[in-house]
Amino acid sequence: MLADQLDFVVGVDPHRDSHALAIVHVVSGAVVFEANVAASSGGYADALKLAERHAAGRRAFAVEGTGSFGSGLTRFLTGQGEQQNEWTGPLLWDVLAASGVADAIKPGEQVRLAVRVTGADGYTAVVALAEISPQFAGRPVQLADHLNGVLLPDHGLRLVVPGDKRGGRSVRDVVRIDIE
Repeated sequence: MLADQLDFVVGVDPHRDSHALAIVHVVSGAVVFEANVAASSGGYADALKLAERHAAGRRAFAVEGTGSFGSGLTRFLTGQGEQQNEWTGPLLWDVLAASGVADAIKPGEQVRLAVRVTGADGYTAVVALAEISPQFAGRPVQLADHLNGVLLPDHGLRLVVPGDKRGGRSVRDVVRIDIE
């Protein structure tokens, strides 16, 4: 369990010119600090200082887009010995398209439909279909099956919604996906 390994997760949503940080207390799920830093070597140093100040203890950075806008920060943090986590797996839209479900829905209907994702514990989260449709917002919502390159236990899936500040739509051990 994550709470056995970490006290804080520093979530980073990188953009070209700045990176948004959210420091989350693992046990409570509370966001304890939020900030934006420059996407530069000075900004990377600021991000680490903020993490040291607001996430003292066992922490890991969860940086999105480590092969893109997050690559500089990732290199910097690795050089500083910081632990980082990266979720990988297929996009939710691609899974729906591969099943044939998404292709059957006309674009005009996508704006009124939602995708309900349910975990083994009964926890559910909803994502607007237009939010993940390439014809609309095209957000890269994932059904992650790997964490840091390692297959999730029991071949589980986790819904990962980039940019969510509180992670409330992060569903673990996904067992069901419905379009409503």
